[in-house]
Amino acid sequence: MSNGGGGAATNSGIDFQQRIAALVLAHVLIDVKNYSIFQLDDDLHVTEIRFETNNGIDDLVLMATDGRVLIQAKHSLSLSDKLDSEYSSVLKQFVAQYVDDNCRNDMYVLATSSRSSQRITKELRKLTEAARLNEIGSADNPLTKVEEDVLNKTCMLIETHYLNKTGVAISKETLDCLFRRIRVALLDIEEGAPLELAVLTLLAGKASVSPALLWRSLIALCLSLAKDRLSIDKNGLTQRMGKFIGKASASDVSNMAREFLSLEIQGALSAGREVLLVKSFMEDADYVILELYRFEDDGRRRLKFFDSKVVLLDGSTLDVIHRAATFVGIERFIQDQPNTYSNVRMVIIPINTQKNVENEPYAKAHAEYCSHLAELSANPLLCLHCGDPISEDEAPFIEIDDEVEECQVGLVHGCCLRSIDRVLGIIRCDLFREYKHLKNFDYGLWFEKASRGQGVFGAMSHFNNRIFPVAWKPDYNVISKGGWCIKITLDDGSARYVQERGRVVRCAENESIALAQQLNEAFEKAKNKRDPWCFSSEGDTYGNYSGVLQVMDEGERCLLCVKAEVVHYTRSIGSAYSKVDNFYAPLALLLEQDTGIPVAINNAIFLISNPLQLEQRIENWQLAGIKLPEFVVSIIESDDKFDKFVRQVRDDGGSVIVNPLLTMTGELSSGFIIENYYDLVSNKTEAP
Repeated sequence: MSNGGGGAATNSGIDFQQRIAALVLAHVLIDVKNYSIFQLDDDLHVTEIRFETNNGIDDLVLMATDGRVLIQAKHSLSLSDKLDSEYSSVLKQFVAQYVDDNCRNDMYVLATSSRSSQRITKELRKLTEAARLNEIGSADNPLTKVEEDVLNKTCMLIETHYLNKTGVAISKETLDCLFRRIRVALLDIEEGAPLELAVLTLLAGKASVSPALLWRSLIALCLSLAKDRLSIDKNGLTQRMGKFIGKASASDVSNMAREFLSLEIQGALSAGREVLLVKSFMEDADYVILELYRFEDDGRRRLKFFDSKVVLLDGSTLDVIHRAATFVGIERFIQDQPNTYSNVRMVIIPINTQKNVENEPYAKAHAEYCSHLAELSANPLLCLHCGDPISEDEAPFIEIDDEVEECQVGLVHGCCLRSIDRVLGIIRCDLFREYKHLKNFDYGLWFEKASRGQGVFGAMSHFNNRIFPVAWKPDYNVISKGGWCIKITLDDGSARYVQERGRVVRCAENESIALAQQLNEAFEKAKNKRDPWCFSSEGDTYGNYSGVLQVMDEGERCLLCVKAEVVHYTRSIGSAYSKVDNFYAPLALLLEQDTGIPVAINNAIFLISNPLQLEQRIENWQLAGIKLPEFVVSIIESDDKFDKFVRQVRDDGGSVIVNPLLTMTGELSSGFIIENYYDLVSNKTEAP
């Protein structure tokens, strides 16, 4: 009889492995070189991805210009010293890799999730980081009982596998070298997990199809490649999936734009003529469309543009309504404003020649120059005029060519377009139409911040269908970088560190000593009341025994706090025990388009933790009778900016609510209300 539980575990492990592989493919496909989520410090230029290889570490191998990253994926893993354990199997692969194919710059990544035991996600992660930083054995910060146990069991297994593999005992130098190569990466990338949402947001800013569809396609591709033990390089990945992103061509501006923008430019690059819609200089017309030569035979401009005006060769000046590279551009402009131009007298004066002005030498040279300018854009999704991100369908693709500004080629917002901007075409993007409410949204910035942010909202995702207060300290000190922290030893010999906002608290020595004394007094007092302070064994839930019992997951137990002591802060402690870079941020914020001030609803500011769900939120608010003004979507990218924002709102008498849903009568049905921490604890016994 088959074991259904084992099959489910196997399936979850396979899915986890392919999701990690898909995460790498997403990085390569859209050229993201920051792999810090894999505990890799430097940017990585991945050239090839190998699946189910013949290497010792066989799940996934990233071939990079500076070395290899060999990844062993385990959805959940417990630390054990048994030779037939899954943990032993992982170390056996690390040893085999080191013995059979030892390359100096290799990195061995154990990729796992928060479902693994704390011995893996905390103690082992700290130990491997400490080994790379030469922090193991520090007299100022000795290992805990559990850390010593984890290190001893790990080294014993490595020594055993090395002896079985080679027939000789491993030297201390070799053991240290192998151990320093190990990284423990914590990747919660299951369906609906924060990291998956961050990836979807990043893909949304690049894809020409639904980001969810592209993500599923990447996972399916990884499954297929792993099944046949194949590899794929960047060119092969682009051939397979590039149709969803776009392919580059340095000489063609449309293709260039597709590569960077995932957009389709509607309209060819025309450089030889000016097509102008101007106020009429004729008695029998309201407006005139002029088609004019752009260059003299010697390459000089025939026309001059400034302040919504054009100066012709004869010195006369006309008021410019719209400037385009082709008649199609003028026609599009007129069709988009039927109320203005449907019943007016219009005269068209075409260019007086039969030759193709686009084939003239100066026109061809200028077209190539414009392509070069577009290609040089460091961030092509920023408006040339205001500098804000562009995420709107049919945004103008323009050339700036006038008497005032330097020549540039790129995108602008429709509202930023000047009458003398030479419109080369417009962009079309299904994705921007699908998420039409995400105006001026910076998808790349969101992914950068979301992958190591939102600690509180990720941890409280199971509270999404209720009203829940979120504590916020208005006097939080973001500047403090003291060299000391507070270690709390637990009754099983392990340790936790005092944290705030998901990060280990760093203090000056005297401040740390005072806080440790305060904690020890609180521990003793609670112990005497038979309700001691404790942590949950597989999470970071902290509180009195009676409270932690109510929120622990199945299989967890309470670990009692024994003592608090002051220790030196080290990078390995920060890396292993600080879960996020930002506890609240990033969050999406609606700003009034005209004024740039936050959109207020019933004296409350609404923030969104998943911008791809903004459409559903807006539909809910509209059903509650709320009419929003024209808005753009900004990003509160850091906790520092979140603090300033919340303080300002509260000083003005307002409130802040994250992910609100309303009843049809306008009452709050669910959401996270940002509350002053001191108000929440004023009538309660404050936790130490």
